[in-house]
Amino acid sequence: MVTINLTLLIELGLFLIFMWAMKTYVFWPLLKVMDDRDEKLNDDRNVARTDAEAADELELRYISNVAEIHHAASLSLVRAHRKAQMAHLAEIDALKAEGDTALKAVRVETRTAVNAQRTQYPTLIDSMANAIHEKLSKEGH
Repeated sequence: MVTINLTLLIELGLFLIFMWAMKTYVFWPLLKVMDDRDEKLNDDRNVARTDAEAADELELRYISNVAEIHHAASLSLVRAHRKAQMAHLAEIDALKAEGDTALKAVRVETRTAVNAQRTQYPTLIDSMANAIHEKLSKEGH
């Protein structure tokens, strides 16, 4: 049987004082620290989420800028290639014109030489015919 006496009431009072002291000096500060910690963790998560979004946006801008630079470089290379082709074709045309001019000069010179030789054919034919006749005369009878 439980008897309610002064010891039990003192123990009950001391227990209530202990509980009040624990609540005031241990549990509430501990709960406040835990709440502050949860609040700080939530703030850190929000900051991390914001930073991750900013990083994703920066990465997209970086990829976009790299693509634009690559496109501009490709266009620049195509233009440079076309310019080089045009310069090459112009040089080829100039060399062809120079070759055609030289060929025309050689053809004129060759025609002049051929015509000069043609004017000498009649005299050459007579001298060759006489030379053949003399040679046959000496060898023959």
